[in-house]
Amino acid sequence: MKRFLPIIYILFSTFLFSHLFAYNADGHRVIALIAYEQLDEGTRDALFELLKQHPRFQADFLNEMPDAIKEGTPELQQRWLLSQAGVWPDIARGFDGDTRKRFHRSRWHWVNIPFFANDAHEAAVGPSIPPVPKDPFTGLDNGNYNIIQAIKNSLRILKDKSHPAELRALHICWLVHLVADSHQPLHATALFSPNLFPKGDRGGNLIPIGQRNNLHSTWDGLLGRNRTFNRLRRDAAELLDNENLNNPDAPFRKVMSPNDWLQESRELAEIHTYTADILKPVLAAEESGNTLEGITPGEDYYRNGGKVCRELATKSGIRLGILFNEIFSAE
Repeated sequence: MKRFLPIIYILFSTFLFSHLFAYNADGHRVIALIAYEQLDEGTRDALFELLKQHPRFQADFLNEMPDAIKEGTPELQQRWLLSQAGVWPDIARGFDGDTRKRFHRSRWHWVNIPFFANDAHEAAVGPSIPPVPKDPFTGLDNGNYNIIQAIKNSLRILKDKSHPAELRALHICWLVHLVADSHQPLHATALFSPNLFPKGDRGGNLIPIGQRNNLHSTWDGLLGRNRTFNRLRRDAAELLDNENLNNPDAPFRKVMSPNDWLQESRELAEIHTYTADILKPVLAAEESGNTLEGITPGEDYYRNGGKVCRELATKSGIRLGILFNEIFSAE
């Protein structure tokens, strides 16, 4: 559930994040639009021909397409379809009964690569934490996959044309969604501590921010929402206007392993997410045994977090486009 920052930050965050994106629906759509701009013509043809085989293409794509998109060019429709693919795994959360069981995968969106505030906490809790599995099992679509395994599972399915088209179309959606999630720092880690979080803070979900928010949703849901599709397209173009990132020789384009993406995000969480603004009150509650009260980070925390999210969204979209060109180059 999306929650809101305390009132003293509502106006501030509205101003500061008017051009920023997290990994709510708007964020996933923007990342998909960035990816679209990376696709060569052959990839686009093959990708969208396959996407039509999605088992819920009529219900969740065509029936949901806005009239303004239906009346637009085929290229505009393709952009919208890829953005809809990016949000579809979250749409599946809302399905009921057997349909939800068939399509929803709650564990695929994250992995808890451990983070510790200090060496003492690592010594106390670290030995009890099992290693993070990084390779998928033999069977497909295992519900217990973490995000690293799930991305690799989607890649092997999409690359193998012997799999049913319906299954491969589903994994277009999962790949668009999970590559984006892998570039959100709190989808990559959890803070562990002896008293407060012996099983981890669930990627910041257990750290309260203000009266009603939490650390994860601060990064995951309040950097922009409810934009028109035209506005999202402009936002994607604005992000791609970064010359350092939109450079064919940029070093990050050569880092194409999900293992590396999640480790990058884990390291960014240590630097930019679990800052002193967050850790100081956490450690105080840890040592005193008191309940952790709502934390109020300073304005610099949000400003810096916004900058990090802009860069990650751009990298995510570009890397996703590179993957799709590799997958569909032979089709």
